[in-house]
Amino acid sequence: MKRALSRVALVAVIGSMLGSVGVSPGLAATTAEVGVDDYVFEPATERIAVGGAVHWLTDPGSLSEHNVRENGGIFRSGDPTLAVDYTVTFSAGTFNYFCEPHLGQGMVGKVKVPATVVAAPTGAPFTVRWATSASDSGETFDVSYRVAGGAWKTWKGATSARKAVFGRDGKPVRVRSGTTYAFKVRSRGAGAVSAWSPVVEFTP
Repeated sequence: MKRALSRVALVAVIGSMLGSVGVSPGLAATTAEVGVDDYVFEPATERIAVGGAVHWLTDPGSLSEHNVRENGGIFRSGDPTLAVDYTVTFSAGTFNYFCEPHLGQGMVGKVKVPATVVAAPTGAPFTVRWATSASDSGETFDVSYRVAGGAWKTWKGATSARKAVFGRDGKPVRVRSGTTYAFKVRSRGAGAVSAWSPVVEFTP
């Protein structure tokens, strides 16, 4: 690139304040900077937290018009321009995107957003969060889970909720100590669906 991008570090969060739930560390909801240069997004892949954002900005000196479009159309920066300045705040999922004028030149990128596991209200097992009120990369969400490495099962389908205490039929389940629980999510919006998020898991 022709300039160095300033980046906000994605630091680990969720510490001892979460108490006995024993949740695994997550990422801070910060903003990652992606440069839009001639025929390349830099970096091409970002991993951020639920509620975190990606800011795309045209690199000074770029001679071509660009834009940012998620593969299915969940988000799009607009028509190609010499001055891309665009931000998306993310829900969970894996979002593949490209520059419309330069897809044939391999100008593609990816944003990976795992769900977050946090402490639940007293007496409940744990809460899984897959979006925030600021997220604009999906309107509804599919959430799948597995227990102890078993088969994936649907927990939520096309739900508009942004988080939930893990359970069945609205009731919390009893968490088994020493058992690994895993979750993956995909976001739906604009008639499209993202790829599944990276898997997040923890063992209470």
